[in-house]
Amino acid sequence: MSLSSIDANMRDLIRDVVREVVRDEFRDRRNTSAAPVSEEAYLSVTKAARLADVAPGTVRKWIRQGRLTGKYAGRVIRVSRLELERFLAKEATGPSGEEVKRRAAHLFGHAKTLRSKAA
Repeated sequence: MSLSSIDANMRDLIRDVVREVVRDEFRDRRNTSAAPVSEEAYLSVTKAARLADVAPGTVRKWIRQGRLTGKYAGRVIRVSRLELERFLAKEATGPSGEEVKRRAAHLFGHAKTLRSKAA
């Protein structure tokens, strides 16, 4: 074997080893660099809609109706990922007990008025 063929073989071997090491490093970084999704994470309306498989307008409507809580981050509305997941799982997420009592009194008050007019 000549010296030039040994050099060529050595270069090929080094190149292959370097490629393998670089690939391993990129693979490891991709797997560890992705930040774990925190339960306290907030989503944009678009991402929340994508997660819920609805249109962004539907998420905005849920916020206007008080079914979800929207938080402003500057001019952008954000939705709690945890609250959205609970909402989608039909867990209670909306108003507090006092707010529910106030709304019920408001609705039942109107219901009594409607009954007395109908009689």
